[in-house]
Amino acid sequence: MALWRSTIHGTFCGQTIDVIHGWFTGPLDDGEVEDLASRIEDVWQAQVMPALSTGYGTTSVKVVGVDEPTRFAEVGSEAFGENANTRLPAYVNANVQLITPLRGRSYRGRFGIPGLCEDMNDTVNGNLLNDGVRDDLQDRVDAFKFGVASGTVSAALVVISTISGGEPRPEPIFTGVTSLVVKTALGSRVSRKG
Repeated sequence: MALWRSTIHGTFCGQTIDVIHGWFTGPLDDGEVEDLASRIEDVWQAQVMPALSTGYGTTSVKVVGVDEPTRFAEVGSEAFGENANTRLPAYVNANVQLITPLRGRSYRGRFGIPGLCEDMNDTVNGNLLNDGVRDDLQDRVDAFKFGVASGTVSAALVVISTISGGEPRPEPIFTGVTSLVVKTALGSRVSRKG
């Protein structure tokens, strides 16, 4: 059994933007690690990218072993979103909450969807996604999760916790993601750290 961290490398408005996920698989050989990276890239580009700005592009996907960081694969083919409307600032993203069956900070996660456009905003409150866009993004992230899971290398989306009580864990723990929820409120890619 193995834990993997994938990073979808991209750019938006001249800024580097990464989208990070955790995955759980059975034991993989080096070719299968590359297959996993390719599958993540293919499904992200097919399912999520069409809704995003033409200014948002992906450059590569890197998969690294959480418990074996010397095992990794990186694949790359440039792809761009298909929404030609006016872009929102690069720091604005749609928040996706990772739901697991357990409660507590170590069992929660999230990731952001970059590359949003003005037509995705609620016309009354610009800090919200409009309902149709939220529903569309929900369908897309669900298809991403299940699309990666149904590849030749089956990978389950997980929340990985490496810290407990402010201290590093001796071994990372992981919890399977049962569902994803695209939040209506827009988020920010700006760090909350001091």
